[in-house]
Amino acid sequence: MFNCRSETKSAFKTPLLQNPVLLFGVLGAFLSHVLAMYLPAGQMILKTQPVDGQTWLLVVALASTSILLMEWHKRWWNKRQERKQ
Repeated sequence: MFNCRSETKSAFKTPLLQNPVLLFGVLGAFLSHVLAMYLPAGQMILKTQPVDGQTWLLVVALASTSILLMEWHKRWWNKRQERKQ
């Protein structure tokens, strides 16, 4: 989500608090998903189950590949635009 804030600028160079609504919206959505998985009421209503640590590591690893690919693409695109000028 945070990688989409700019098409050409690195996600690591754009301040997180530049758009606080996006930041708190993403954090709120993540928190509600985690609560639904780990609280008994959420598990009962939504038929969810807790996720183990190994699964969380897999999710983080997969998400990291997306960030790395987008950062590479932005760098490639910026170099390509510089050569055109």
